[in-house]
Amino acid sequence: PIYDIEGQLTMMCGFASDITNRKNREDQCQISVSRFKTTFDKAAVGMVLIDGQGRLVDTNTSLHTMLGYRSDELLQMPFQSVIQPKDVEADQRFEQEVAAGTRDFYQLPKYIVNKKGESVPVNYTAVSIRDVSGKPSYTIGLLEEITSNNSLTHDVS
Repeated sequence: PIYDIEGQLTMMCGFASDITNRKNREDQCQISVSRFKTTFDKAAVGMVLIDGQGRLVDTNTSLHTMLGYRSDELLQMPFQSVIQPKDVEADQRFEQEVAAGTRDFYQLPKYIVNKKGESVPVNYTAVSIRDVSGKPSYTIGLLEEITSNNSLTHDVS
């Protein structure tokens, strides 16, 4: 504010900036996050989000159903603990390649172990998620149970 000799306000000075573009980018980012979260949560296959240290960051309902664990239980476990021991070595090799950025994804059949200790055959796909600099930061894992697919029959007559 600028005042005259008598102390009366005579002028105000201010600054304005158009934030439309920034606001639009924020809105698009929020839409993208919402789209991903909805897809992740509602997927018909088990899904996990794994950080660079192999810790589960998020899991979906289909995985909870497949394994018999609640989300809070799974988030306390390393992902390797639900993989049948004979499949862990191959999985670790591929995970290291994904984490190193030499491989963007891999897919292989494996067995996971549910809460009852039963082996469940799955097709597992792991996809590297990179940060803005291109460095791998997370892995998304998709687990499609094979047994349910094998039991389906189609009548095409």
